[in-house]
Amino acid sequence: VSATGGLGPKQKLSLPGINIEPAIALSPSGSVGYCLWVHNSYIDPANDLPAENLLESNRHRSLEYAVYSQASDSWSAPQSLPVDAEDYPGMLHPFVALKGDGQNGLGKGLAVFTALKASALDKDTGLGGGSRYVYGCRLEDGVFGEPFLIHRKCGTGVTGHWATISHDLPEAFDPLSKLFKKNPEYVVIFQGDSPYGPVMAPGAVMGAVLNEGAGDFAPALALTDGTSVVSNVVGTVAGGKLEAIFLNSGPAKRGQGGGARLTQP
Repeated sequence: VSATGGLGPKQKLSLPGINIEPAIALSPSGSVGYCLWVHNSYIDPANDLPAENLLESNRHRSLEYAVYSQASDSWSAPQSLPVDAEDYPGMLHPFVALKGDGQNGLGKGLAVFTALKASALDKDTGLGGGSRYVYGCRLEDGVFGEPFLIHRKCGTGVTGHWATISHDLPEAFDPLSKLFKKNPEYVVIFQGDSPYGPVMAPGAVMGAVLNEGAGDFAPALALTDGTSVVSNVVGTVAGGKLEAIFLNSGPAKRGQGGGARLTQP
């Protein structure tokens, strides 16, 4: 889409095979953009044809991305994130955010995704809850780094789904010290499905921060108390507040659903 709103010609970005869950982000200047998606290159040994679904195996997946250049008004050929399918089986739920062009104009930002443990069974989809972990990869000057795990204080990974990223948080003023405090570089908000309430895995709104220059997330925190069944979490940070919208299905026990809810955890 051009600056005036016109639609340009279509361009195929993906490789042959299964390609799902594309996520697109532009830098604030509009000079560079990234499209990130899940690619499955599995060939069925029974007929030597590409797989028609993702249920036969959770291996053979990769996270592919293409880079948009405003200067040439074109997309690059697909490239792979440094994420090995054997170490991160069942990759899903990619999301990418760009906070700048980077020093060389090729982008600075963060990507997140979910995956199973390396020991997961080959046909485990990880969609039942409690087995899918959330990871991040920094993007520095057009190069994605190795993935790192969102975890608790003890270092144990936090399971969840559908992470989103906020950045460019303004400095916060502390009225007690009368000093401005620098906020995290990135805030990741996602649906956690670990047990944070009175029953197992009711779902929770989770948040984790990544400070500038850090190679690891600070321990994730549950922003809801686990007394209600929470799903379909989407969140952002705006005006110094974390805002999340999610589906509240009622108390975390047998009962009537509660409908959608907007909250400031």
